[in-house]
Amino acid sequence: MKNALLINTLFNDDILKISINGRSVINTILEKALKLFKKSDIYILSHIDSHYIKNELNNFHVIEVDKRVAADVLPLIYKKIKDYDTMVYFFADEPLVDVEITKRLITLHNEEIADYSYGEGFVKGIAPEILSVELLPKLALLDRDKDTEITDKKALFNLLSKEINSFDIETLFADKDLRLMRFELATSEKRYRLIVERLVSIAGSFDIPYGSICDIIEKRPEIVRTIPSYIEIELTNKLHYPLIYYPISAITRERGVMEYKDYRAILKSILNFTDRIHISISYLGEPLLHKDIRRIIEDTVKEKNVSLIVETDGIDFTPDFSNFITDLDADNLTIIFQVDAVNDDTYRKIHGTEIKYVERNIRYLLSKVKRNVYVQMVRMDMNEDEMLDFYRMWEKEGAGVIIQKYNDFLGNLPKLSSVDLRPLEKICCYHLMRDMVVLFDGDVPRCKQDINANYLLGNVLSESMENVWSRGEPHFKSYCIEKYDEDCKRCDEYYVFNF
Repeated sequence: MKNALLINTLFNDDILKISINGRSVINTILEKALKLFKKSDIYILSHIDSHYIKNELNNFHVIEVDKRVAADVLPLIYKKIKDYDTMVYFFADEPLVDVEITKRLITLHNEEIADYSYGEGFVKGIAPEILSVELLPKLALLDRDKDTEITDKKALFNLLSKEINSFDIETLFADKDLRLMRFELATSEKRYRLIVERLVSIAGSFDIPYGSICDIIEKRPEIVRTIPSYIEIELTNKLHYPLIYYPISAITRERGVMEYKDYRAILKSILNFTDRIHISISYLGEPLLHKDIRRIIEDTVKEKNVSLIVETDGIDFTPDFSNFITDLDADNLTIIFQVDAVNDDTYRKIHGTEIKYVERNIRYLLSKVKRNVYVQMVRMDMNEDEMLDFYRMWEKEGAGVIIQKYNDFLGNLPKLSSVDLRPLEKICCYHLMRDMVVLFDGDVPRCKQDINANYLLGNVLSESMENVWSRGEPHFKSYCIEKYDEDCKRCDEYYVFNF
């Protein structure tokens, strides 16, 4: 079998210039590549405007493209490497790719004469994908709508999955599976780059066997707690009507509304601390009750590295507000309507008002746009029988459907659900690992369950977000070694993740 290696460098040049411990990431990957392939069998997939590739890697075979859509790119790759049998596929932001695992995958793929081979159970960034070169034009045809970006690390598998029974797929299984920790070993995002930096610093090398990475993280899980991926902001803790699954009556701290200037300052702090981030502006309140909600949404969606989530009861989501949202035409804005029921009687028990006005508002928005519009049901005993009808009705309307777990906020609300979805073995808490909550006055509690900030980490209006976030690390470390305080011991939200 004749094997070629393709390295996807379709990142911006700033990503390609990244160094860790004084060593270039892309050069580190090329050093590993040369342990596996002759230089003449290594190809670089590059954007035509990449000055870095032209200046630094012009002594390799370079496949230049001006588009990033699989339907256009895959035929160009095929044209360049059609004389090979097999393509091994690396990404240029994954310097910890394991050479020995790659060798095992290549052997498996060639011995089994597979169409596609991959590693199952490995953290992303360890095992490459391998595919038959003859598969490339077939995958290009599967991108019928030309909506698959080749920069997406799931692109090839997602295309193949459209007709998965038509292909011979081989799998190499990992001895240890750390995917529950929800991290990647890649340098294109800050949260993951910090993990790579920490691992390289501990090991003193980029040549870290996957088993050693697993051992390091099992002993020191705080390595994967880098920066938040999801931040909930309390614009207000007011509601139109008492919502049965919001613990407003249990709030003993000061109540209030976030000032617009404070939101702007917090948003700036978030952008300085993170790179890509999901922000929800609906923590313990109805965001549309904030007098500056339109300005807040406009300011946030202008930041392209921010994905904004607005979770609303829909009462004030009038046709005029829908027109405002539609006119923004923002791909990074998601609207989630808290509907929770099909029958009006059930809706009244949960929301305290009639359902028809909310349904009217949702349908108006759906008549304008269906992208990133969801309806949500918080699953409780009182609406359990309506769940299937709820799903069918709103799917037919064109909305996405979210079924959300009921949260009693550490007993501050009555137990309204008898469904227990906890895993058999307790895992490190996702909220302590990846989430941050900012209250209306800038205070940051330990987590979303800490509604009265009994475990206060600090205030992001008076000190840096980095310092405040760092104070949550001891709580996470204690949780991972099963040293729980009373609140963490009884909490059943630890396995529910957002982003």
